[in-house]
This record gives sequence, C-alpha cells and structure tokens, in this order.
Amino acid sequence: MSLQDGRIQNVHSLPVALALLAKEASKWESTKEQDFDQECRVVPEPDVFHWQLEQTNVHVQTYMCLSHVSLSEIAGVGKCIASDSLEYRTTCWVDQDDREMFSPITLRRSQDGTTLNVYIPRSQSTAIVQTLQKLAAHARSTIRHECQCADTYRMMEFEGARMNLKDSLLFEASHVLRSCRKSVPTFMIESSLEEVKLHIPESGVENLLTVSNVARGPRDLSVRLSGRPEYVQPRSGTVTFSKRKRRWTGPRLVFSDESKRVSSASLRAQPNINAVWGVAVVEELSRLGVSFFFVAPGSRSTPLVYGLSRVTSIRYFMVHDERIAGFMALNYAKASGRPAAVVTTSGTAVANLFPSVVEASNTEVPMVLLTADRPSELRDSGAPQTIDQVKIFGRYTRFFSDVQSPIDAVPLRSVLSTIDHAIMKATSTYSGPVHLNLMFREKLAPDPTAWDHVNVLQGLDEWENGGRIPFTIIPNNFDDRDLSYEVELFNTLLASTNRVLVVAAGSLTDQDADAIRSFSNIVQSPVVPDVLSGLRFDSAELKYPRISYMDQLLLVPEVFNFDDDFIALQFGERIVSKRINALLSRSRRIVVSRSEDRFDDDHSVLLRIRASPSSFLLRLMNSVDLPLANGMQDLCELSGLVRDFYRERFTRELESNGVPSEALLAWWITEMLPDDATVFVSNSMPIRDLDFFGIDSKRLKVHSNRGANGIDGIISSALGFMIAQGRPVTVVIGDMAMLHDLGALHEVQELKKKTLKPPAAGDTKGEPGLTIIVVNNGGGGIFNFLPVAKHEEFLTEFFQTNHTVSFADCAKNFNLRYSCATGTADLKSWGLDPPKELFRMLEVKCKSLNKNVEEHAQLQKHLVEFLQK
Repeated sequence: MSLQDGRIQNVHSLPVALALLAKEASKWESTKEQDFDQECRVVPEPDVFHWQLEQTNVHVQTYMCLSHVSLSEIAGVGKCIASDSLEYRTTCWVDQDDREMFSPITLRRSQDGTTLNVYIPRSQSTAIVQTLQKLAAHARSTIRHECQCADTYRMMEFEGARMNLKDSLLFEASHVLRSCRKSVPTFMIESSLEEVKLHIPESGVENLLTVSNVARGPRDLSVRLSGRPEYVQPRSGTVTFSKRKRRWTGPRLVFSDESKRVSSASLRAQPNINAVWGVAVVEELSRLGVSFFFVAPGSRSTPLVYGLSRVTSIRYFMVHDERIAGFMALNYAKASGRPAAVVTTSGTAVANLFPSVVEASNTEVPMVLLTADRPSELRDSGAPQTIDQVKIFGRYTRFFSDVQSPIDAVPLRSVLSTIDHAIMKATSTYSGPVHLNLMFREKLAPDPTAWDHVNVLQGLDEWENGGRIPFTIIPNNFDDRDLSYEVELFNTLLASTNRVLVVAAGSLTDQDADAIRSFSNIVQSPVVPDVLSGLRFDSAELKYPRISYMDQLLLVPEVFNFDDDFIALQFGERIVSKRINALLSRSRRIVVSRSEDRFDDDHSVLLRIRASPSSFLLRLMNSVDLPLANGMQDLCELSGLVRDFYRERFTRELESNGVPSEALLAWWITEMLPDDATVFVSNSMPIRDLDFFGIDSKRLKVHSNRGANGIDGIISSALGFMIAQGRPVTVVIGDMAMLHDLGALHEVQELKKKTLKPPAAGDTKGEPGLTIIVVNNGGGGIFNFLPVAKHEEFLTEFFQTNHTVSFADCAKNFNLRYSCATGTADLKSWGLDPPKELFRMLEVKCKSLNKNVEEHAQLQKHLVEFLQK
C-alpha cells in the first residue's frame, strides 16, 4: 500500500492501511503563515484536498455506513482551515434486507464522550476491532465492541464535538477499508468547511462495497456538517490559502472577540498565579469538550474570567442574572449533547443556580458549575459576600471539589486532574451537574506578581506542548454489559401474551427514537409516544404503527379492552399523561432506561433494564417472533379518527372569529409551525394542551424542563437551546411562567445585538431567533382542573394569581416586536415560519379560567360521543 497525493493504492491488509495512514498523518504540517481577514472571516475556496464520502443514490436501498468526519482540528492538510467549534453529523443508510450480515462497533471518545456506532460485515469485525484496539492508545480513543447483529435503522444520525486529524484518518480508513474483498480502488479526498465527501470512482465501487440487489452505478451520498462555527479560528502556522477566496457565510451570532486573545499554551507568560490557574482551568475544560461558558459578572471570579479572555478555543456569553445563566447552560447542554459551564462570583450568586441545578440533576444533564469563593481564612469570619458554599447543592451534584487557593507550593496538575475527574462524573452514564468551588485570594486582577514557574508547572511539559490532550485521560465507556439475561426475561414474559404496547417516554435521543420506529415497524407493535419523546410529533411519511392520541382513547373504556393481559415496554423515564400512566400501572410493565434513578411512582414496574433503548432493541430484534401486538393495531386507526375530529372542530372554531380557547391555540401552533421546528414548552397547562390537542403528522422537536416540572427559567432555557442549535426556537409559555422569567428578556435584547450579519440569501430558516407565544388567561389555569376548584373562595384567595401586567409594555421595554391576538381572526393572520424580525413576542388573550375548563370538558364529551358511534 502507498499513499501519494491523497490516493491510497494496492491495499491488501487493513492493519497495514491503518498504520500507514496514522504514520502519514503525523507528518502532514504546513509551513506557511495563516492569513485571514478578521472582519470578513475569509476562508479558502475548496481546492485540492476535499474530504468526501459518496455512496449509492439514496432512493435505492443499499448497505453502507459512514464514520463521523470532523474538521475541528484538521491542520495543514492541503487547503483546509482549522476550527475547534465545528460540530458534525453523518447519515448512515442501512439495507434492512441484509441486516443479519453486519455487526456494530461503538466508538467512544474519552475526551468529549462522543459515541459513534459503526456497522461492518460480521466476517471482518474481529480483525477490525483488534486493529482499532492496537491503535486506540495512540489515537487516545476508547473502543467498545458489540457482537450482535446490526439494527435496521433506515437512517441514523450521530453528532459530536471535536476530533483531531489523526483520529479522523484512522476512523475514516477503518470504514472505507472495512469491506474490501480484493483491493481498495483509488479515491480522492477533498475537504471544505461545509461539506465532507469521499470520491470513489465508479469502476472501483464493486471492490469497495458490499452491496446486494442494487444496480451498480455512481455512488453519491453526501455527509454534511450539522453545526457551523461561531467564529473561524485557524491554528497558528498551519493554514495554506488558495488564490480564490470567498466570504464565510456562517452563523449570525458572534459571542466573543477571539482576535484579542492569545494562545492558551503560554502559561509561563501569565502575570500571576491566579491568572495561571484561571487560564489552566478554562483550557482543560475546553480540552474535555466544554466549549461554552455562561458568565455572571463578579469580582471574586476575575481569574476565571481572565482565563476565558485568553483561551482561544471557547465561547462565552455574559449574563446579568445567575439564575438565568444556569437555565441557559442547562439547555445548551440538552441541545448540544455537551456540558456547558456557568461562572459565578461568591455569595448568593451561587445560591441562585439552585433551580437549574435541581433540574439538571433530575434530568441527568451534564453541567459544570464554576463558583468563585473566598479563601479558607475568610470563612466564618464575617467577610463580606461570603456564605458556606461547600456542597451547597447537596445530593443534586454528581461531584464536588473545594479547590484550594492557588499557591506556589501546589502544582497546577492537582487542579487539572480534579477537573478531568469532574467531567468524567458529569458525562458518565449517570450524568448531571458537577461543582468546582474555586477559592481565590487577592490579587484577583491580572497584575504582575512573581510566582514559582518551576514548581507550579511541574509535570506539565507534555500537557503544554503535546497538543490539546487532557492531563488525565479517563475512559468513560457507556454500560456495555451483556443484556442476554434481560432479553431472556422479556421473552419469558412473551410466552404468556404476545400483546406488546411500546411506550416512548420523554427525552429520548434521536438514535433511540430511530430504533423504536424500526422495532415497532418490524414487530407491528404500536408506539404510544409522550409529548417529549420525539415521536409524538412525527412525519406522516414515516410509516410505523403509532397511537398518538391514546390519552383520548382511554376516555372510552370499551376502546381499550385488554384488561391486564398485555406487556408495556416503556423506553425512557417520564410520561406527561396521567391516564397513560394509570394504564401502564395495570400492565406487565418493563422500563428500559439509561438512568440509575427509579421512575416508578405507582410502584408497578415488573422489570427495570438499565441500558440505552437502542442497544437493548439491537439484541431484542434478533430473538422475538413476529408480530407482537395482536388486536392492538386497530387503536392506530382510532387514533387517526381523533386527529380528524380535532381538525374539523378547530378549523370551525378558527373561522368563528371568537375568543381563542387554549385548546385551539395548542392545535393551531402545531398546525402552523414548519417541519423540524424546535419548540420549548412551559410546564403546567401548555405542555398538557400541546400533548392532548397537537396534531401528530408534523415533525416537531419539542422540549421542556420536566425534571422538577417548574415554571421558572422557561425563556432562559429556550435561549440556551437557540444558542446551541443556531436555529429558531418557538416558546409556548403561560402568563405566570412569563412573569417568572421576565429578566431573561434582557438576554434576548443582548443576543439581538450579536446578530451581526444578515441571513444568507434572505433565508431565515437556519438563523437563530426566538418567538415567544404567551398564553394569557389572566392568572394561570391548572388549579381550576384540580379538586381544589370545587372550593371557589379557597381557590380564588390562595391559588388564582390574577395580574395586570402588560406584556405589550414588557416587549416594548426590551425592544421586541409584539403582536396580540384577542380573536381567532388575529391567529389566522399570523404565521409561525421564521419571520424577518427573528425575535418577537406573540400574546394570545384566551378565554377566562372558568370558560377554559368548560371548553375542555365539552371537547372531551363530544369526542367520547364521536368515538362511541
């Protein structure tokens, strides 16, 4: 085998190919200086070297799996530019007819926890795994091998954070070469910031791919990056530019001026020991995949803020309120799959993080709390702005460290190894927030003060000079234990009944959702989806049995007449609907979840399986007989009738020009939003109405804070999603929840200032933006649906919280475009496609609280009569 001019020739041995690629990758460096326009963000035109992966036309079912491809640390390869802020996504097309032929390998990176599933021919799995294991230490990756058959996903998507050139080449080579039967054909590798492809000549495809029952022809499957860099930051001395240039049309949000920052490796140049620790803390977190920091200003945290100003690989956003910063960081992590950090000063600033920490803990979302503190000698001394911050969040954090004040006698490596352990705990299978309480003495500002370079930096030569590798590498493998016993138990239960109802609970990953769709379609067992599962609002083009309106069907007892003779196979944890929960409590209930926590408030779970839904289903699909849901498929048809009933009813109400009901509003929102829109919905009535009345044939991404079910921090949470995704977010929020988080409108105003560039070609669909839909019923309405509503005087005095706040004035004060709907005609005039003005508030003045209860009751009554016909 040889590698010349981007071509691989005469490959007969996979290990040799991988070894040669690794060797060549280590040599590739550029000697030319970087040269880019900081104002226009000029990047090179695609020229000689382009990463490209191509496959069969996607309308033909073909087996081919592509690895994840990252440009985030590619340095000096032809005409490439390097950036640490790229995210990537690849699409894998799997031939369902050939699924028995392939085995999955899961690759997990220890630095950032990225997981990748790779499907390969079973005959070659052992050899490839052995080769990857030998190279793992060199590539600093962790490999896990699963020996079961591949799943039958039509399409799977994987996201990640960073990968260096050497890792990229190793992974790419393993997938490109994995199915060679004779020799690998010549291929050309090219790269650009927007598209990643691998060109394979038509003449060489037959030798490269294992394809069955498809026409031989040009292979063309493009893999595109899902994220875009907030800024383009070339690595020093590694970028060669072509003569042709074009302007970078990346995202409109720019959160920091990276041109003012210096290399993070120059620890010896820092002015004092506090500055050294501040830079090192931020740099180590960046190496571990924590690349975004939400910062609430304060004096004691000055060393940390200084570190943020000097490390070039991170982004930050200044927030005026710690409570808001916490919710933004929490939901940035939800949206991106990577932990974000919050930086606060000492005192009550720390306590303000508590609501978001509770939510992060209950939903197992990784989050890094960096709280500054007074040194130990000032504790319990009456020093100002000093409280007891030691383990202040109690059991809600996965790890706590009271990091001592920087002194010359303590080597810096002690705090680096602590950070590495903290991130391992934050991103483990039982993920959640971690708390680093960092004590700092004066001098806090970066004023020059002598410090002991030798002792402080002892043992850090490799860390400073060996690339962006964390100080301590801690493999953080997902639970890879054998699940054969659990599968056997499930099959034992099937011996008594073949009626299986699949339940998709909240907060499933895209991979889990794909696995559930495939399983349901194969075994013809209908799915009952929760509003937050990712399956409740799904494309009508995806054909699998689904009962989106099970809650409504349960209003008619004779519809679901299986008594207790069925198995409920639940994936995930929380379910919004009480009626569905009650149904599951009388079934033979099996819960499959990654979580270590118990989700069994009615104490009805028969079997708990701790595993990812996708990995469990991989094993299960090879062992069950088909079909599994005799008699339940009719419920899917009835569910469709409910959808038709709502459409006829709400269309008529929309034409009436009356005061809109909250039920109509929930239906209208799901009807008007474009496909693939992101919705963040408040707790209390909005999430219940969206679940109960929303149409099910539109693919929407719905999110909420269901860990503690609070109504605080809703706007802040949506902003975190918006920043992470770089896409518009629609917020559905009640008036009480809006009052709770009015301060977040200030952050909306600040983010508007960051929109520095107009949308590319006038297209706003992919640009950050926020539409806030306020459901104003004059004081919150959920208590009117509870038993306390029978006691009117008690209800009015202690539960109904009427207010006279003008949301129009709120929008005006924070410079938001505002519209108000008092009748259905106003709703008809609105559209929910991304508008020209990307930040706006839409207030809907709904019917009174009592009228709302009556409307819900009438709708249920008429629906029951309709279903009983």
